[in-house]
Formats: sequence, C-alpha cells, structure tokens
Amino acid sequence: MGIMIHARSICWGDSSAVHVLMSHLNLGQDSWKMMSVLNQPDTFKANRKGHQTSTSYLQKRIHFIMSSTAAPKDRLRTEKANPRGIPEAKFIEDVKDFLPGAVTDADVELLLNELQVRLQQYRLMEQSKSETLANLRVKIPDITKTLEMCQFLKTQEEPIEANYELNDTLYSRAEIQPTKTVYLWLGANTMLEYPIDEAIELLDKRLKLANENKKITLNDLEYLRSNITTIEVNTARVYNWDVQRKRDLKKSGAVAAQ
Repeated sequence: MGIMIHARSICWGDSSAVHVLMSHLNLGQDSWKMMSVLNQPDTFKANRKGHQTSTSYLQKRIHFIMSSTAAPKDRLRTEKANPRGIPEAKFIEDVKDFLPGAVTDADVELLLNELQVRLQQYRLMEQSKSETLANLRVKIPDITKTLEMCQFLKTQEEPIEANYELNDTLYSRAEIQPTKTVYLWLGANTMLEYPIDEAIELLDKRLKLANENKKITLNDLEYLRSNITTIEVNTARVYNWDVQRKRDLKKSGAVAAQ
C-alpha cells in the first residue's frame, strides 16, 4: 500500500485571468492583447476549482470589446517588448510631437485619457503578476517539503512511527511500513498513485518549473513598475505642458485686447 502525501499545489498552473484567456483562445504569449478585456468590470474570474465562463462567451466578449475600443493607431506603443509580449512604454520627450498643430483642450484631454488607459493596463498586469508570485511563494515550499518526504521514504527499510493530522487540533500516531509507492494530490479533487521514483521525478520537474516561473514573474514585475513610472511621468509632463499652454493663451488674449 502506498503512502498518501499532501501535495495539492504540484500541478497548479498560473491561475491569472491573462493566462486562462490565452489558453482558451490560443493567443500565445502576447498577453498584452488581453488587457482591454481584463479592464472591464465584468471580466470573468478564474480560480483553482475551474473556469466559470465558457470559451464561446469569452470569444464573443473579447471580440466586442476589442472592436469597440480599438484605436486606429496606438501612439503610446513602441516596437519594443519583453519576452512575454508586454510593450515598453514610450517616453514623451516633446508633448507637441503627440498633438496636432492647432492644439485644443479636447486634444490634450484625449492624450491624457490614453495615458490613463495605458496606466491602468500596466497596473492590471502588475496585479496579475503579483498574484502569480504570491501563489508561487506558497507552492514552492509545498513542493519542496513533498519532494523531501518522498526522498526520505525511499531510503526507509524499517517501519517508522509518525504523527499525522486527523483535523486542525487532533493528531494521532501511526506506524508507516516501508513502501514503494505514494499518493499525490494533484488538485481539482484528484489523487494519483505513483512509484516513489516517478513521484520524485515529477516533483523535481514541478519544482524547477515553479522556480523558473518565479524568476520570470519577478522580472516582469520589475519591468512593469519601470513602465508604470514612465507613464506617470508622461502624464505629469502633458498636464504641466497644458497648464503652461493655457497661461500663454491668456497672456496673448490679454495683449490682443489691449
């Protein structure tokens, strides 16, 4: 008889809405394409128990939002992007380059609105990555402890006594016989029996993958925060430029009246 080991997180993937959408619609790694969808208040939520929204509804919802909000040209987007497809924020060196010759209040307001939309997109992606990082920080210790237990059981040739949890406040003692198999929780109320060697191999792969995902997520968060700062600086520059423009208009109007 095998030993049951509590390893619920070994097969949990990234449950963020971005990656769920990509997996449903085969959009590859360009998760930035999903930001206009995720900004909507009725965006579906994904959790570990399953996805609550059908693929057909997602396809219709994404098509509607993108067709109704897409701009003919994204003047804030550069050609540069990180390996996950998140575009680099464009720094506005000269505000006039982003506005027509005869600037009106509506032109400035439109540019400020575009900056706010882009800022929300970056912040939403940052939130998604932060949640992914939090999940990984829970998952990695869980996998590590499970792997260590499998390695320990593999070396045991004599029965051992151990405490096991009956509920949150009650423990009992049990005698564990030498075993060649273990049971692993895989998530979604699923448990499978593995030979110890296969269990160790599986857990080792999952641990390496989780550590790699953690490294990637940390890099993405640093990249996103840098771009958020750029957008915030751009917003301040446009606002200050507009204040100065209005002052100049008032001065020129007063001179003309004299």
